[in-house]
Amino acid sequence: MINKKALSYWLILCAVFFLVFRILPQKGIIPGEPDEFIYSRVARDLGWSFPPYYSGAPFIVEPPLFPILAAPIIKITGNPLFSVRIVSFLLTLATSLVIFLYLFSKLRSYYIAVLAAAFFLFNPLTVFYSQVGVLEPTLSILLLIFFISLERAVQTGRFWPFLLAGLSSLLSILTKYTGFYTIPILFLAFLFRSAKLNVEKREDLSNVYLFWDY
Repeated sequence: MINKKALSYWLILCAVFFLVFRILPQKGIIPGEPDEFIYSRVARDLGWSFPPYYSGAPFIVEPPLFPILAAPIIKITGNPLFSVRIVSFLLTLATSLVIFLYLFSKLRSYYIAVLAAAFFLFNPLTVFYSQVGVLEPTLSILLLIFFISLERAVQTGRFWPFLLAGLSSLLSILTKYTGFYTIPILFLAFLFRSAKLNVEKREDLSNVYLFWDY
């Protein structure tokens, strides 16, 4: 069970972060991050056609998950640039929650868990990327979930953490091409687990565990 007192500290932390760095429907582009305008246009057009169109021509700039997340928000707000920034902001808060829950489950110390979440949230790079509609906040939470679930899967051998590791790996690839580096990590973890279980049970490596892990 999650300590309610610890969770309340995280909620207070998020409230402070929101009050200080909340997203405003400002116009214009943040210097150094012109991609957010492209993503906002692609996300806007995703609501009407696939592939999306940019300047009258079919256009896909990156894997589609980030624009897909922003598209329904655009339907509500009517502001594409504001909507992609909301996605980044909310996923930044969600990442801090994952950090908090992970450390609290490991150490049972809400002081450390809250401090770690605060260190992440108020890091200048985090503050900047939480305000910008680009891919990194989406990729970050997916990679964090990937590594945490893979660690849990290797430790426990249960099915669901392995499934979550695989799904988060796939979603990271659908967010940005750099997500592909999760594949060799996942492969090596599965291979090591298969070999270890087969050796422990004195079975041939090509037997059941390698089949299911594959």
